[in-house]
Amino acid sequence: MSNTTTLIFIRHGETEWNTEQRAQGSKNSPLTPKGIKQAENTGRILEKIKIDAVYSSPLERAYITAGIIAEGKNLEIIKSENLKEINLGPWEGKTLEEVKNNDPRQFENFRRFQDRFFLEGAETFSSVQKRVVSEIKSILEKNKGKTILAVSHGIAIKTAEVYFKEKNLSDLYRTPVLENGKFMVLRKTDSGITVSDDISLL
Repeated sequence: MSNTTTLIFIRHGETEWNTEQRAQGSKNSPLTPKGIKQAENTGRILEKIKIDAVYSSPLERAYITAGIIAEGKNLEIIKSENLKEINLGPWEGKTLEEVKNNDPRQFENFRRFQDRFFLEGAETFSSVQKRVVSEIKSILEKNKGKTILAVSHGIAIKTAEVYFKEKNLSDLYRTPVLENGKFMVLRKTDSGITVSDDISLL
């Protein structure tokens, strides 16, 4: 067995609410035709890679993306609640412009000072990071020496990225959100976990 465990962490394809600049959070919004094509393109990039397991957020936009990418691999898609997007409570379904006008202070925290973001009825970035990182570590431990796909969401992935790059939540705004349908690669070896977008070593 290889001593390298690889997790290909993918953001779901574009949704209708993405195009409308709405806060999605824990609510669902269907993939656009472009979002479906993004998932198909990622599937083609990864089609020659032997995948041993597929995990996904249970939210429809992620689960459907996972199904498109994993098509033909004959693998069950394992739903994981801990891979869900940040719950944005009262903001969900509203446009970002509406949110900004209604709560400019917390909107600024949400965009630039994520470690200070506190909204009644919503998750903190710290809480999201804790559950996502815990789930990634669990997936890597359960699948030692294997290659795994996991489909999740922009903020969820971003919080994990800064953690594994040993950065603070206060650095989060400097880290771009992964584009829809794109992926990053986490590799766990005896030396630790590294993050890149390079699949050439697979």
